[in-house]
Amino acid sequence: MDIKPGELRCPRCFKRDIVPSLPRGILDSLMKMRHRIPRHCRACGNRFYVAEEKVRALSV
Repeated sequence: MDIKPGELRCPRCFKRDIVPSLPRGILDSLMKMRHRIPRHCRACGNRFYVAEEKVRALSV
């Protein structure tokens, strides 16, 4: 497996099929205050949080 530094992958299965997840519940509100965004892996179904700065850096 070839993982490049800064590449966004699922922490469970390490696949790159990551999509934004709709915010839900109080935990998402708290994580947003800490500048974390929910993401969802379409391969394994894992839901996790990513730093906003990392998402912005990858979209440039």
